[in-house]
Amino acid sequence: MPFEFREDGMFIYHELFDNCLSEFYNGVNGYIYICDADFETDENTEFPNIVISKIPVDIRDIDIVENAYERILQYERDGMMIINRYENRSDEQKQNDKNIISGVIKNLNY
Repeated sequence: MPFEFREDGMFIYHELFDNCLSEFYNGVNGYIYICDADFETDENTEFPNIVISKIPVDIRDIDIVENAYERILQYERDGMMIINRYENRSDEQKQNDKNIISGVIKNLNY
């Protein structure tokens, strides 16, 4: 996974290649749904602040995201997340990423 949550809850995104965030998210639009949180959740998400409801829930508000890349950069500027950019990653981190990706590809049954 190219992301993690620190123990203090801070979200960190690790770029796996140069300009990864821009390549994946620039120009992508979408929605963030704000829901009332009084529902049973699936504990299998394994990530803090991410929930899957077992039943339909009411949407209280919708945040329209015109450009996901710009929003991510704004979150970084606001101190809401950290972007571990590819060019700042150590050679060891880059090699670990390659090994993980290679292992996942090898384990695919195609």
